[in-house]
Amino acid sequence: MPSLDDEDDITDSESEGEDELEIREKMLALEKKKEELEKQRGAAAEEAEEIEKKNKQKEYIRTWGPILILTPLCPALLAMITIAWGGVVLSAFEVPTGPCEDMAGFLPFAIAFCYIFLFFYSWIFVRPKPFKSFKPIIIGYGVIFFFCFIVYAILTLFWVSAMPYSFECPEINLFATFTVVAFWATCIVLALYGFLLCGKRKAAKGRVKEQERMASMEKRIKAEEDAKKSKDAKRSAKDSAKKETEDAAQAEAERQAFYDTEDDESGDERVAEKEDRAKKVAIA
Repeated sequence: MPSLDDEDDITDSESEGEDELEIREKMLALEKKKEELEKQRGAAAEEAEEIEKKNKQKEYIRTWGPILILTPLCPALLAMITIAWGGVVLSAFEVPTGPCEDMAGFLPFAIAFCYIFLFFYSWIFVRPKPFKSFKPIIIGYGVIFFFCFIVYAILTLFWVSAMPYSFECPEINLFATFTVVAFWATCIVLALYGFLLCGKRKAAKGRVKEQERMASMEKRIKAEEDAKKSKDAKRSAKDSAKKETEDAAQAEAERQAFYDTEDDESGDERVAEKEDRAKKVAIA
């Protein structure tokens, strides 16, 4: 039959095993919670990056959309006037020889590039597939403007050289004056608008950088707070486990002291019984 001490040892080992199991379960729960927090943090970071990307795309469309679609409306109107007026002038009036002839020789090139510009501008609206970016439009405008700049620079030289002979071909000279002045005035207006746009874009980039700096600061502060919370949680779990261990040890010590007291009392009773038996034997 097992003694009382053996039963106490079994009970102590079982309680220690239960304490270890409970501590292990708490640590596993903390690890799972940490993994969930990390997943949530990663998902939040991905969502923030996606939102930032969408905001940048919206800002890009908001900046370049009006420039590339609405700004060419005025040059398109001037191009249509140039085509209509030039067709009438070049077909209805004879060109005299001399500087006026050289000037009139470059007017068809100006009208041709007006046709090309209008064709490209209308293609932007009736294209079969939508643009994924504004890069093809920017390249197209750049190529057209480059060749137009060369043609109108040469036409301007011939127009200046033919000004003293304008009385010989007043209709052609008037048309050439209109198309040259319209082209260079449009270039000046677009250049001024470009400088204004650069200033706005620079200010917008400054705002974006400031927002990114604030977002980075918030992320850093949040990471520090999360690290502090995690550290506090680990410390709390450790303190709780330590307290439970100390409580268990104290309970074990009290139980052992109680059993020791009972053993002492039972020992005293046995000694008293032996003395009584010895007295009875002596009397007998």
